[in-house]
Amino acid sequence: MALIPRLANVSWIAVEVETASGFSLHGFLLYTMSDHFFPEYITNDGLIDLEVWSGDKFAIFIVHSPSGKWIDYARTKNHVWWRAFSNHSEASPQMVELLKNYGNVPLLQVGDVTKTMLEVLAPPINEYLHGDEIARILSYFELAPTQHPCLVLFKDLKDTRVWYVGMGDMVNMPVPDLRKSLKNWFGGSDFKRLLKEAEDA
Repeated sequence: MALIPRLANVSWIAVEVETASGFSLHGFLLYTMSDHFFPEYITNDGLIDLEVWSGDKFAIFIVHSPSGKWIDYARTKNHVWWRAFSNHSEASPQMVELLKNYGNVPLLQVGDVTKTMLEVLAPPINEYLHGDEIARILSYFELAPTQHPCLVLFKDLKDTRVWYVGMGDMVNMPVPDLRKSLKNWFGGSDFKRLLKEAEDA
């Protein structure tokens, strides 16, 4: 799984992931901030769930600001996301070390809200910009800007064959039900069939 803070990174991340890890299938989990409760789930337990459920043959991309916990996990595991971003990051080794050691230390107080160094340097994606990013990705795959939340699966970015999985029926599901539905989908026959089709293509 890879988090993409900006669409400009999509092409090189896909190439990096494909060449480094040999994934058979790639995909975007696309949702806007109004597709409740997708953002809430991903912000909390969803990232690690998708990391486990997507397996080692499927690379899933999500337009979402990474949490400090995810960054630490990715760095510790030398995750493909960490390798992709650290290889293309402009952060100096000193800055990486500083964030590693002091990223979760409170740095800024605004009223009653305290922000850590990581939160100040990697703020959440603005909800309007996030919606624009989702619309641009949907447009790239010739899908309407209203066709979210969804999974868009593909062999590689140049492939004309795309598998679309609509998830509109999951909007406003309570988080435990949403988690169960996604778990069932990734553990079910549809995902296995698509993965096999991509491997055989």
